[in-house]
Amino acid sequence: MQGVTNLLEWEIEWIFVDDGSIDRFSELVRSFQPKQNDRIMLSSLSRNFGKESAILAGLEESSGQYVSVMDADLQDPPELLPEMLRLMESGDY
Repeated sequence: MQGVTNLLEWEIEWIFVDDGSIDRFSELVRSFQPKQNDRIMLSSLSRNFGKESAILAGLEESSGQYVSVMDADLQDPPELLPEMLRLMESGDY
């Protein structure tokens, strides 16, 4: 894909929000979270307050110039992020 932004050129923070799930989501995220890496964060809500509250929790933790909200079920493919960034940078959106 011509003109696609390389994600390695960006300082990316990954914020995962556990909205009170009963599976092992938080445990799984912690297993990927290097001790010295503050770019991977986990926000755990005390219970399921709904999708909107989970999104707000993630947005409140973010510090980036651009923010993308994605469901963990990957209904929005992360492979589209470079093209989305390219469009944001070009102003063609």
